[in-house]
Amino acid sequence: MTAFDFKPRFVPLIESGKKTSTIRKSKRGAVGRKMQLYTGQRTKECRLIKEVTCTAIYDFSIDDHQRVSCRHPDAGYLYRQEGFDTPDDMIDFFEENYGLPFYGYLHEWEKT
Repeated sequence: MTAFDFKPRFVPLIESGKKTSTIRKSKRGAVGRKMQLYTGQRTKECRLIKEVTCTAIYDFSIDDHQRVSCRHPDAGYLYRQEGFDTPDDMIDFFEENYGLPFYGYLHEWEKT
């Protein structure tokens, strides 16, 4: 089982079922494996948000020119699944938190 930690801003989206994926720098877990979704890991406020099953893992990148690349079937709307209001919001988040270019993996779980 693989554990993922989420910023507080994403918790309501995960709980409601609106956010059904996460993008990480490294590939973690595997399709068909359980994922434990936490917030506040390594703190007294740590709590399990949800336990889900990984349904797909896709390569994901944002290049220096802010072009997003992912072979996800709904790639044009991926920003919504990730919990952002616009594609620019998602790009800005990655640029501020990780810098560009960003190369990683989208881990998707079943919709509940």
